[in-house]
Amino acid sequence: MSGMAMTLYLQADEQGKYWGSGANFTGTDFAKMYFDVESVTPEQFYQWVNGVKADSPALTLDGYSQLAKPSASKVQTYSSFPIGEFEMIVTKYATSHHHDMSVHEMKGMQMNK
Repeated sequence: MSGMAMTLYLQADEQGKYWGSGANFTGTDFAKMYFDVESVTPEQFYQWVNGVKADSPALTLDGYSQLAKPSASKVQTYSSFPIGEFEMIVTKYATSHHHDMSVHEMKGMQMNK
């Protein structure tokens, strides 16, 4: 629903790998939206975050436009994203938020790292 964001939490009492699915989403290939979550120590988590920031490309508005097209893809990570992009996506169809900026107008937005 436009203007609403969903947060997913995992309470893992033990380290390990846990299976999940994107059952709350619909569309082509939604039944294939499975994922694994790894419960690790805080140190291992921050090591992973630092690795993603160091080794992954930034998500650009053009890159998001490609991701938004219906498709199935492999897991991808991004080191950063444009400031305000999440809010723009969530409120895209919420008319009271006036997010009528085009991708071209937003290309100059700062990156959130």
